[in-house]
Amino acid sequence: MLRIFKNIMSIDPFRPAFRLFFFAGSFYAVVAIFLWLLPMQEVLRYSRSDHSISWHIHEMLYGFVAAIITGYLLTTVSRAGSNKYFVCFLLLAWFSGRLVMNCFYYSWPAFALFTLDSLFPLIIASLVIKDLIIGAKKEYLLLIPILFLFPAVNILFHFGKTENIKVSALLFLNHMIILMITIIGGRLIYSLTLSWQRSVKSQYLPESKRTIEMGVIVVTVITAFIDVFFPGSVWLYLSALIASLFHFLRMWGWRTFKVLSSFSLLIVHLAYAWIVVGYFILAFSYYVDWINHSSAMHVLNIGTIATMILVVMTRLSIRTKNNFIKITSNITFILIFFATILRLSASLLVESYKVLLLLSGALWMMAFVTFLISYSLSIYDISVFKKNRTN
Repeated sequence: MLRIFKNIMSIDPFRPAFRLFFFAGSFYAVVAIFLWLLPMQEVLRYSRSDHSISWHIHEMLYGFVAAIITGYLLTTVSRAGSNKYFVCFLLLAWFSGRLVMNCFYYSWPAFALFTLDSLFPLIIASLVIKDLIIGAKKEYLLLIPILFLFPAVNILFHFGKTENIKVSALLFLNHMIILMITIIGGRLIYSLTLSWQRSVKSQYLPESKRTIEMGVIVVTVITAFIDVFFPGSVWLYLSALIASLFHFLRMWGWRTFKVLSSFSLLIVHLAYAWIVVGYFILAFSYYVDWINHSSAMHVLNIGTIATMILVVMTRLSIRTKNNFIKITSNITFILIFFATILRLSASLLVESYKVLLLLSGALWMMAFVTFLISYSLSIYDISVFKKNRTN
């Protein structure tokens, strides 16, 4: 027992830079959904949710997604991740935003909330953008306008006069995060697929056509603008349908149907496939009664964003030969897949909406708790291995 305690105390929480942020973001993914769904349970006799829809979207984007993105960028792009004091300050800024948004959102003035909540996205945007420009990493340059959006959208959220303004601003940021996944995740999927197909000596190597790659980015951006400024219009129907088609053609070039025998590769392809499904649902959400806008966005957010986040975190942080940890991390992806299915089903089966919504939320929380278990065990396993090598 004493040896285990010594091994735990020897773990460096600041190395690598993503270590604290992956843990904080994953933990908050559980907390934020729990707080959102808690009032819906009849045993607590709540008649309504304590939080608005805009609060829910904001906390999933700024609390959960932003923390994971920060961990990733501090590890792969920004040199600031090497300074443990700065990482600690950044985590404190993130935590202060979550504290005021959870405890004082309805009691403090907008300016005070904005000041504390915007400190984190402002620092990240300015710091990472500077490192992107200095480092001249072309594959990440498209992230610059998206990073600028985090503090900009936060202004509209905190000072917007109506719920509609707040939700619309957050919706646009949501679409841009999907674009970020499209760019970074797309390159990851292509390289992983190419490497695997070569390793099995397959004749079906993935292709990446420039016209499709550019088309995917353009139609995704256009759909975002139309969804925010012209919701319910025929233009949204056309742009979302074209976006779904372009993403499907991109996957067709990747030879997605040839990777079914590899579980780890299949997961990333399934995550991207939800983009195709999500935009297809979005195209018909205003014309079919049993499909709504919320269904499309949750398919994109749970199926694509959450799954790709789990993929990236797993690949960066869980590197061990321990079979239990590997099985646990695989269970994480199964749970998040069924969470997406149940959330989509909740919108289709109105009579069972509440039950399916709670089940989907439960699977979401279980997925991230499972990841945290495998993540923590992996960190311990790696630290023990390093300690044994030095002795």
